[in-house]
Amino acid sequence: HDNCLPAFAALNTVLSSPSEKLNAFEVGQHSTVDFYTWLETHPTQQGAFHRFMEAQFATLPTWLDAVDFASELGGADLGSAEHVVFVDVGGGNGQQIAALKEKFPGLKGRAILQDRPEVLERALKVDGMEKMSYDYLTEQPVKNACVYYFRQIMHNNDDATCIRILQSQLPAMGPSSVIVIDDKCLSDDKPPQDAPGVEYTAALSIAMKVMFNAQERREAHWRALLSEVGLAIKDVRRFTKFEDSVIIAAKQCFST
Repeated sequence: HDNCLPAFAALNTVLSSPSEKLNAFEVGQHSTVDFYTWLETHPTQQGAFHRFMEAQFATLPTWLDAVDFASELGGADLGSAEHVVFVDVGGGNGQQIAALKEKFPGLKGRAILQDRPEVLERALKVDGMEKMSYDYLTEQPVKNACVYYFRQIMHNNDDATCIRILQSQLPAMGPSSVIVIDDKCLSDDKPPQDAPGVEYTAALSIAMKVMFNAQERREAHWRALLSEVGLAIKDVRRFTKFEDSVIIAAKQCFST
């Protein structure tokens, strides 16, 4: 309520003013900073938001149910302690690294959590997890990792910002590196009205517009977006009825 209702109430104002540079959240909250920065100074709303996110996905499959990390993405380096097998870019409290290590206890390669310093201070204590302060609009400092992983990062950003994020990763990628995007990848076909999750997914896309001036994307949109920066999609795997998906992409010159 406190996070979203003022933002939704401001949507009409923003849509009727094409020159408005602030998004509906910023207008509704009379804020000069984005949603996540705003949360840093509103601990009650921040706590409610994180509890909602945890509850929302608690009973759903995850990307690790759709991909066999050991054999498909990082398997060659399970026994190499020095090679970086997983970089969680903008990874919050490190829950994805915790889940990865729980599922693959033999994973010996390095796993790095990247986020803002104030976020890293609250990260989980995960055995073997390295923490690194990083702004994903700057060049990726970790070179030749097996996986650069982005969970629900792109749907919080417009296309131009996503392009900047992806371009920042390209210099670091080696021949076997992939970018894994854990986000919704909506079918290009119009779903039947009674398809499960349609209303929720539509509402979520509107929420992305309200909160971030962003959107959920269809598969053709994803392919065009990644192709623009020189990436080719190797595979798309949907793992929930809400079309939560794993998008696996490599540099076009290494994708065949």
